[in-house]
Amino acid sequence: MSRIQTVSAESLINLIPESTLEEFALETQVDRGVKKFTGHLMFKLLLYSLLNSTKVSQRVIESFFNSRQFQFLMNLVPGDQTRHSTISERLSHVKVDFFQRIYTHVIEVLTNKYELNDTKSVKIKRFDSTTISLSSRLLHFGMSNVGKRGSLNKRGNGLHQIKFSIGFDGLLASEFNMYTEQAYLNEDQALSELILDQKSDENKVIVFDRGLQSRETFALLVERKLQFVTRVKTFPKYEVIEKLNIHNTTTPTVEIVEDLKVYLFSQTRKVPVPMRLIIAVRHDNEEILSLVTNIFDLEADQITEIYKKRWDIEVFFKFLKQEINFSHMVSRTQNGIQVMCYMTMIAAMLILIYRKINELKGFKLVKMKFAQELEFSLIKDIVLLCGGDPNRLDLYPLRT
Repeated sequence: MSRIQTVSAESLINLIPESTLEEFALETQVDRGVKKFTGHLMFKLLLYSLLNSTKVSQRVIESFFNSRQFQFLMNLVPGDQTRHSTISERLSHVKVDFFQRIYTHVIEVLTNKYELNDTKSVKIKRFDSTTISLSSRLLHFGMSNVGKRGSLNKRGNGLHQIKFSIGFDGLLASEFNMYTEQAYLNEDQALSELILDQKSDENKVIVFDRGLQSRETFALLVERKLQFVTRVKTFPKYEVIEKLNIHNTTTPTVEIVEDLKVYLFSQTRKVPVPMRLIIAVRHDNEEILSLVTNIFDLEADQITEIYKKRWDIEVFFKFLKQEINFSHMVSRTQNGIQVMCYMTMIAAMLILIYRKINELKGFKLVKMKFAQELEFSLIKDIVLLCGGDPNRLDLYPLRT
């Protein structure tokens, strides 16, 4: 496959054609009993709002719907108006399956169309969770931050939390679950459920952090032939099987102290599955890192470099929250929150692909450039409607 040098924002949006939206609408019956706010219209309105604002709210979405630009884009009757309460109601009841189908379609088409990974190298899938909190007076479901004795943790008192666990390959968030039940406050349950659903792939390494500590989950990953690298608490309990040779003790970030083949212990027993334990010390602050993996055919320094790439998902979460409105709940209903999550992931992946292929830096300005390109395409359509030649806009500022 030849390398694509550049990609336009419009071409990425066109990967979700009208025919596909119509197909998904029929499959999911999203428009059953609906006259105005069809699934197609909701998708375009929410995507338009997310791309053009970092502070999306129901009133902001209302303002975009009532704008002449959006009405022209969607071929709506000029001057057609809606209110935020109508948008709120539709978000509360629109079929989530419709948006989930679009999300899955975007992942499939982006994976197939663009050569995003070097097939000769190890593919890394990073897994982690993030939470969004809101006062329990405003959000009537979700998890409460409970202490060991069942009392509310002071830091979480009066708040309800929703957890989002994501699998991220550096560009695409191809795994995604939303949790509201109290049991999923524990990362061992939330992340285990998402990670163990993976298919075995000898070229893919699953990377996650200390939130997931279950030795039984580690053993299940080995049993299912899923390669992983994680960090455990600083001084894990283990039994040495074999001391392994360290060929490169120093990397740019750490000093590798030990490389061991071990049996790890859970709280009550030894887990009889051989693991690899790598103990290293960071150069910058002398923090001890204890890394666990089931990969034995790579050097210890390569394992530490794989784990370092886990940080990409933290950058992704920051991007979602700062630029794609993920930290703000547009809807306070479970249905509406799920819809907005799928829309957020779709918008984020389109921007990240645009950033990657065009070799751009940063996030805020890339998102702005993406939105500006779409606005310019809209201006061309308006020029065409008015009887002008939209291609002359590409010659600006030359006037003949």
